[in-house]
Amino acid sequence: MQRLVENHPIVNTSINSEKIGVESCNTSISNIICADLDVCLTSRGAGLLKKSNDRNTVVAFSGYYEDKCNRQTFIPVATHKKKICELSGICKKTSTDLFTPNSRFPPIMLTYEFNKLSSEENEENAKTCGKPSNPDSKLESELSPWTVTLKVENAPTGNTTSQIWTSSTLISKRHVVVAAFALMNGKEGDWNTVRWVPDDTKVDMSKCRNNVMEIPVEYMRKTKVFTSPCIDQHQCTTGLYRFVKSAVYFGVCESDQMAFGVILLEVWGDVPPRSLPNTIPICLAEKRMPQLESNLKLHALRVDNKTGYVRSIRPAQTIKCNDTRKYYNKICFTRPTCSKYSAGGLLRKENGKQKLIGIMYYHSPDCKENNAVSIEVLADLFCVYAGICKVATKEQPKKEKLVQLSEGQDGTAAPSFSMYMFSGVLILLAILILLAILC
Repeated sequence: MQRLVENHPIVNTSINSEKIGVESCNTSISNIICADLDVCLTSRGAGLLKKSNDRNTVVAFSGYYEDKCNRQTFIPVATHKKKICELSGICKKTSTDLFTPNSRFPPIMLTYEFNKLSSEENEENAKTCGKPSNPDSKLESELSPWTVTLKVENAPTGNTTSQIWTSSTLISKRHVVVAAFALMNGKEGDWNTVRWVPDDTKVDMSKCRNNVMEIPVEYMRKTKVFTSPCIDQHQCTTGLYRFVKSAVYFGVCESDQMAFGVILLEVWGDVPPRSLPNTIPICLAEKRMPQLESNLKLHALRVDNKTGYVRSIRPAQTIKCNDTRKYYNKICFTRPTCSKYSAGGLLRKENGKQKLIGIMYYHSPDCKENNAVSIEVLADLFCVYAGICKVATKEQPKKEKLVQLSEGQDGTAAPSFSMYMFSGVLILLAILILLAILC
């Protein structure tokens, strides 16, 4: 199938696919595809399309045609795909393959730069993160001090304003991470058309480059982070909160896919203040691909009919994803108990600390299918934009034990105690003999 656009009407024409290939080209130029056409196309730059799984993919562009117009040469896209990726951000599809994005850091420059952690702050964060102030407590509210709440105001119809509350996770004293659907979401029946939650306008995913996109600053005025869960879901504004200063999206960038990713938020002012000692950041897991593991915990907010939003901790374990949609940053997991919430943090306990490995994104009504966005895959981005990086462990100098040597420093045998005693007796006898002679 060929589509021609060059000051001419769009033309669709069939091509004898059996004669397409390098071997049919009688040319000294390498990386050229030739095709015999059923009709005459007297133009260049037309796309050679391949249809697969109900999708059209451009594989080459026409470059030259003979005067008799029975043969067309095409330049393969594969020859220049690396350069196209670098210049446009149109890279390998994330919806059909599992891979780690190969992007240059920083992937994009932000208009509103984040206040990154300094190296000293990063080291301090690594020391204090992931440890509840009272680890022996039986209260889930005290064992999950990093679970906070994001409130977004939206006005989908007219002037009617509603509020959407989403479970979020504190990852430093001024940075929070949340599932992308808190600000970028689809609608029932059309989840792949991403829209901004505050005003219901369509998201221009072409601005997403190398798996990164800056969130418009005008939406920050409608976004708050509450540093403690709401006791009354109808009176949450009484809690201590911080306005959001900047936000950036990490995840899938395709225009025909849901925004499967997370949003990094920076708040105005450090948290927690002294009045909230039980608000502690979680540690971030180091970069690696998702793995199968058990003994995980899902920390999130659930709605209690009597008290409102409360912190909740439930067991979980990762499993192999068996569906056809393979996002590069996807984790699949199961839960023995079904709680109707999402966006919580998937945690692993490691060396006495809790580490965030994923953010829950979706669960089926029966909770048998649960998806999370991998924080481990995106670890580099948190280091680049927030300064939350891996801290090199400093080895303590080993204390040398004093050991009595069996040999002298010059390699000779060390004199024993009996030898010293024998030498002393001889000297004493020599002195006595000398005194006797003198007397």
